[in-house]
Amino acid sequence: MDEFASFSSGRLFLAALPDAGTAERIHRLAGVLKRAHCLNGKLIAPDRLHVSLFSLGGLPDRQLCAAREAATELRTEPFEVSFDRTASFRGRPGNRPFVLIGEKGLCRLQSFRQMLGVAMARRGLRRLANTNFT
Repeated sequence: MDEFASFSSGRLFLAALPDAGTAERIHRLAGVLKRAHCLNGKLIAPDRLHVSLFSLGGLPDRQLCAAREAATELRTEPFEVSFDRTASFRGRPGNRPFVLIGEKGLCRLQSFRQMLGVAMARRGLRRLANTNFT
């Protein structure tokens, strides 16, 4: 993962993004898994693949600015993330996202998320920074 960003399409969140080559490989693998498991959902485009770190939906502008400041404060080298299982999150009826999950291969990502949480807590977003992470 080498980028850090927020997307907005009705939901606003901070996310880690794979580099373009990795995103393409993930997308190809998702197609293989989709066919192998006879899934009928639509694949997310490679440029929209992400790992959500913190949900920012419903925050007032002042807190959104604080979250942005916390995110821009962090500096780290790109790091590897590896997933070892697939799962599905409960969603709205007809919307059960097919996702990648893992344990040991997520240590650097979890560390990065923790650093971001500390930076957010310093800016008054402690409640947001204490949320669970799957």
